[in-house]
Amino acid sequence: MTNYHYLIPIVSIAPPTGYTLDQLLPLDKLRTTLSVSDASLRISRRVICKGEVIIANEQELRLEEGEWQNPEAGAFTLGNIDGEAWSTGEGLAFLETQIDLLSDGSFQSPFAPAFYGLYSGPGRKSFVSDNALKYGNTVTISQIENFGKWVEGYPVCEVDRERDTNESVLLINPFARPAVANVEFEGREETFRRRINAQSAVRIDCASVLSDNSKPWTGTIYISGLNRLVVYFCKHLISDPNTVTTLEHSDPYRGENTHVPLTQYLRRRFGYKIKSLFNS
Repeated sequence: MTNYHYLIPIVSIAPPTGYTLDQLLPLDKLRTTLSVSDASLRISRRVICKGEVIIANEQELRLEEGEWQNPEAGAFTLGNIDGEAWSTGEGLAFLETQIDLLSDGSFQSPFAPAFYGLYSGPGRKSFVSDNALKYGNTVTISQIENFGKWVEGYPVCEVDRERDTNESVLLINPFARPAVANVEFEGREETFRRRINAQSAVRIDCASVLSDNSKPWTGTIYISGLNRLVVYFCKHLISDPNTVTTLEHSDPYRGENTHVPLTQYLRRRFGYKIKSLFNS
């Protein structure tokens, strides 16, 4: 069995104006991924904006005889730090979290247990959002292996001025080189192309991009490119992009096979049942 001394970093968008992001690591699940009952973990959090690390936070999380000694190290709170960036869509900040094992033992998997971040603020609707892997997503690896291209999207997007409903695409580039992403709207001919600088994030306002935004539009938004980015889809008011309804992860276009050999199907369908009868 492969042993790991680190978990793949996860990426979250910094909170909009008027919101606070509360991150609470799933310590119970994290404990079950360790091969030992005594361990020391380093929790590294970096807030990055326009290529610069503006906050660096590092804490040691200690496990003794299966019990966390300082569970407060698993909590982190981030307020709005990029001013009016969310309103303009330029120069958004993002949070990168990494967990390393400093002591003996190992993680059973390089993937951190799934959990949500909570975005909330006075007079604001609270919402939760899961975190994106910085790299190592097996679905994306399979996709590029099969198609040679990165494609993600979200199927339930809407822009409607009468209902004050809007959609934004958040593109986060946590890597050391710039990247270019193509944005396409189902049923529309226009294609929006955007360069995202290294270690930077932007918000693309769909109502501003659509050429005829006076008419309601509903459909799927596709994001593609040669290099993968971290993508979120945000629903908010047209009149105030800081009034957010939801923040959703994207859905990768999957590259897995749709068929399996007959012998493999029969083994899955009947082989294990027959084996269990003989072992019972």
